[in-house]
Amino acid sequence: MTKDISYKSKKELKEVDLIRKSNELINNTPFNKVLQLKIFTKVILEITRNPWQKDYVISVNELTKSLKTKWNNYKAFIDIMDTMWDLMVYKWLANWKRIMKALFLSIWEDDKKSYYRFEPSNYLLENIGKLENNYTQYFFKNIIHLNSVFSIKI
Repeated sequence: MTKDISYKSKKELKEVDLIRKSNELINNTPFNKVLQLKIFTKVILEITRNPWQKDYVISVNELTKSLKTKWNNYKAFIDIMDTMWDLMVYKWLANWKRIMKALFLSIWEDDKKSYYRFEPSNYLLENIGKLENNYTQYFFKNIIHLNSVFSIKI
């Protein structure tokens, strides 16, 4: 289902490109590769732009363009996408017990591995977007050229 959104001002249009994540999500996501974190951020951007959708489709071609990388990184994208299946957030509870929460309910790929469809979990949806406290926000374009997982998280 697609909705037509009309923007009343340039400020509203810019708000659509704003990434907002809870600090809990930032501190507890197990990203160890820059490209993995950038793809995750791109998925969050798509969720922010279209919050009413159930799932979000992203093409590898679109990723290479939006991340300003070369198409010869296609193999790297495929390898990274294979790691997205296993992403879990680990949260420590007060009694030294740990709870794991999935970021995605499901991720589908087409037979050519050129498109991926992400279905975010409720946990992910609760930790992005319209947060009132304990969050970090930045524009997607500001992280494209960063080369460290830690610089993106900060």
